[in-house]
Formats: sequence, structure tokens, C-alpha cells
Amino acid sequence: MPLIKFDGNKIISSTEALNLKSIPERILIIGGGVIGIILGLSLSFSASFILGQYLGVDWGFTIPLNAIIIGLGLSAFVGIVFGTYPARQASLKSPIEALRYE
Repeated sequence: MPLIKFDGNKIISSTEALNLKSIPERILIIGGGVIGIILGLSLSFSASFILGQYLGVDWGFTIPLNAIIIGLGLSAFVGIVFGTYPARQASLKSPIEALRYE
């Protein structure tokens, strides 16, 4: 946000968070995955609670471990493919030709 100054001590932006030297990037990525799992489980629990209490539907709440593992694996695969492929294609071009169409 351009109007708010970040002093770096109490509030940091996402760009500053990635530039922190004391926290490796992998920990930030894993933290994002954990936050995604927690949000997904919270939404699933909320949906089962609302369906059970207000609509009278008997909808049980379970946490399937294989779904969590598949979700993390698929997210990692998509991140690797869509991060590596464009970088590989860019590395094969000459810098002059790559900038010509920019």
C-alpha cells in the first residue's frame, strides 16, 4: 500500500517477508501450505456445522489424511511446473531477443 510506510520492525510486507535472511524461503512456503490446510479444514467444518444445525442435514466432518497429502503434492507439482517451465524457456532465449517484444 503506497500510503502506509512500513518500518520493518512491526509490520512487514510480503516482499519484505521474502527478503528476510533469518527465515529460509522453504519455511515460508511450508507455512503457506499449512495455512491453506487450516483454512480448508475450517471452511469444511463450518459448512458441515451450518448444514447440520440450520438445514438439518446429517453431514459428518472428517479429516482424510490422504486428501491433505494429495492436495499438498498437487500444489507442489503445479508450483514447480509453472515456475520451472517459463524460467527454462526464458533461459533459452537471448536477452536481446527477449527484450525486443517487451
